[in-house]
Amino acid sequence: MTALDLSTLAGVWHKTNEAPQWIDRVIIRGEDGNAVVRIFGSEPPSPADWGESRAETLYASSVSSSNASALVTHYTFDDCDVDVEANANLGLLVVATFIRWRDGIRSDAFTREFFYRSDV
Repeated sequence: MTALDLSTLAGVWHKTNEAPQWIDRVIIRGEDGNAVVRIFGSEPPSPADWGESRAETLYASSVSSSNASALVTHYTFDDCDVDVEANANLGLLVVATFIRWRDGIRSDAFTREFFYRSDV
């Protein structure tokens, strides 16, 4: 399998909405042909710094493309597990999270947030 070009996904991505959200920013970089994702939370209960997670799967933008346009990764925290799906679309990064709480009190949750790439 040929490594996908990560240039569409790589970069520093900032939220488009100024209101507090689950995620404040996302950094995606390439390492050994894979994507490494680092997420920073917007406000609790989202962790301030999620740390890095290697993409479990990268997806091409079409069946004949060598450009990565989507990824799936996973984070495990003390109180929850979070599956993260991100895709680049029309210059934005769309990030969906699927949060499974372990405390038996909070309902599992879904978020979808939009990010623009920073030139800095």
